[in-house]
Amino acid sequence: MLFVHRVTGLEPGLYLWLRAPADADALRQAFRANLNWESVTDSAIKAPLYRLGRGDLRDFARMLSCQQDIAADGAFSLGMLARFEPVLRERGAAAYRELFWEAG
Repeated sequence: MLFVHRVTGLEPGLYLWLRAPADADALRQAFRANLNWESVTDSAIKAPLYRLGRGDLRDFARMLSCQQDIAADGAFSLGMLARFEPVLRERGAAAYRELFWEAG
């Protein structure tokens, strides 16, 4: 998830960079129905990029980032989505630490 504030060539708003295109249907079902899913992918981008909504999300990005000003003041902010549940079911709660580390 990208909270775009000031990026040349992209309108401010909420974007989804879809690393695994096979996940598109599951994400569409999990997200709000009123999101746009407007493709903004061009030939320079290998994975699909979707604009889900337009607007100023600086305050929202700051709130989601534990009130860190950099999330609102930067060119963009991001949040990562991951499938924790299948891994935790298979390997137990101890796997959470590894998943958290892998997310960066």
